[in-house]
Amino acid sequence: MLRNAEMRYLRDELRIAQDRLLHAWRDERAIIPPRPQPDPEPPKPLPPELMDAVNDWESPESRRIAEEKYRSLYFDKGWGVQAILREMENNHSGAP
Repeated sequence: MLRNAEMRYLRDELRIAQDRLLHAWRDERAIIPPRPQPDPEPPKPLPPELMDAVNDWESPESRRIAEEKYRSLYFDKGWGVQAILREMENNHSGAP
């Protein structure tokens, strides 16, 4: 946890940095580039069983929809592979 002295120091550093930036822009019409954005992480691979289920679809659009749904269930909701495959079977067609 930050102490008061540390907070004061950080606030002063922030104020100084903002003042320098503002003066550079105002006095010299400097062009200040935006911060570089980090490259997005590549998506985590799905387990092979789920990728096989995705590849069973014929059209690219259906594959994309299926992969999004499987990713959501597996990574976001924490479902297991067998639970996802069972859910798709219970959907009768396995449609995404």
